[in-house]
Amino acid sequence: MGIIPAGTSNDIAKSLGIPENIEGACAILASGNTRKLDLGSITTKDKKNHYFFMMIAIGLTATLYPMVEDVPNGKFGGVIEAIRTILKYKPNPTVNLTLDGESKIEVETMLVTIANTPVTGLKNLVAPDASMEDGLLDISVYPGFTKAELINYFIKTANVGVTPDGRIQRYRAKKIKVVTSPKLDISSEGILVGRGTAWIKVLPGALRVIAPEIGAGAEKTAG
Repeated sequence: MGIIPAGTSNDIAKSLGIPENIEGACAILASGNTRKLDLGSITTKDKKNHYFFMMIAIGLTATLYPMVEDVPNGKFGGVIEAIRTILKYKPNPTVNLTLDGESKIEVETMLVTIANTPVTGLKNLVAPDASMEDGLLDISVYPGFTKAELINYFIKTANVGVTPDGRIQRYRAKKIKVVTSPKLDISSEGILVGRGTAWIKVLPGALRVIAPEIGAGAEKTAG
């Protein structure tokens, strides 16, 4: 697959170091440098399967993103609905994660992200140490954040901003089972795919992509 960035955020290109101008992107295509990159797969409780390149979000971001995704294009119709949703959102849902069938984590949090790429959303650096060829997904859990703190954190991390916060718990795994109480929204690449329960796994080296070597973008080396 070759990539010429022509979208709003171009997060995949930013992660890989593909220039956002057409000439630079075409120069990368002409170089023919090919990498075998990981993909992700999510299966929801209704047995539907979806593939993703960037990220799964569970909780507040998954609920809000469809309402505000058109804001960068100057469309603000969903902002009022997003504000109402934030005000009504229950602050202490419980999320249970099972990593690789062994490690079990139970935590109160309004958000969990499971990322393959370091950058997603509004070029938010959600997984600072992510590699797309290590056969692992990067999990971030946000306990102890209020609604305002969570939104402010993602504002600060936009455009690849680095904002360390010791409250964030980070893990890596090949397979993740998610169960939430109450049932939280689950989104794949910003699209709602289910609620409450999901099974997520990495597909190592599943996609051949024409891209620069690691170091050109936000991606880190494996390990």
